[in-house]
Amino acid sequence: MISSTKIQANERGEEPIEELVKLSNLSADEKTENAMLRSRIDEQCELIMILKQRADEALTKLKTTERIRDTLEEFRKNAQGAISAETRKCEMLDRRFNELADNHQELIKFKDEYKIENESLRKENAQLKADNERLFSDALQEKQLIVEDLEKQIEILKEKCALAEQNAFYFVVLF
Repeated sequence: MISSTKIQANERGEEPIEELVKLSNLSADEKTENAMLRSRIDEQCELIMILKQRADEALTKLKTTERIRDTLEEFRKNAQGAISAETRKCEMLDRRFNELADNHQELIKFKDEYKIENESLRKENAQLKADNERLFSDALQEKQLIVEDLEKQIEILKEKCALAEQNAFYFVVLF
């Protein structure tokens, strides 16, 4: 309170002692009113300080919230990029899966066709074997008989040849 009086006195160019003299000359009502005004000023100063402190706290909270928001926005951008990449990857895998499924169906179709063709060829082969046996069995039996007869004739001729060699050997030895 005195400091505000000093400031006013100094602004007017008066000395602090003169101010004190003036204050002592004031009436009781003026002193009470002056004290009440000073009390109001002190209360206002306290309120101003409280409001300033709240404003500082609000500013700090605001800055913290902005930092959190910026961090979250950066995270959202990164997450959006990751989601986009995963979406593209998923779409690519889906296309590949569908392609493999189509290829698998084609392979099953090819395998079924191969089985049918294989069975048909087996039946045809069995039929040809039966036809061969039926058509060539008589000729084959005939040729087999001829071969057997020729083998018997060979044995007979070998025996005759061996006998002739013995006779020739005795003939040479005797003469």
